[in-house]
Amino acid sequence: MNLEVPTGGRVVKHYPYRHARCWDHVLIVNGWNSEGDTKEMRRFHDHMASLAGVRPDNHEVYAVQRDEGPIFYYWFSDWSLYVGLRLDDKKW
Repeated sequence: MNLEVPTGGRVVKHYPYRHARCWDHVLIVNGWNSEGDTKEMRRFHDHMASLAGVRPDNHEVYAVQRDEGPIFYYWFSDWSLYVGLRLDDKKW
C-alpha cells in the first residue's frame, strides 16, 4: 500500500482530537489487517501532521485540497484511516 498526499495537494485545515469525523467514505483502510498496513498508515499520518504543523494524535481529521478541486477529509482513528467527502465538525 502506498499512501501519500495527492500531487499538488495541501492540508488546508487540521481538526484535533475528537473535534471532527468524516463521512461519505471513498476509502477505508483498516490498519489492524497487517503489520505492513499499520506501519505505512503511521508514516502517512506522521507526514500529514508534519504538513499541518502539528503532532499526530488519535481521532483527528486533516482536510486536503488539490488546486481548486474538492476537499477530501482524512480521519485517523484507532489504527484505521477513513477518507471521506463530507465533514462532521461537531466535537464527540
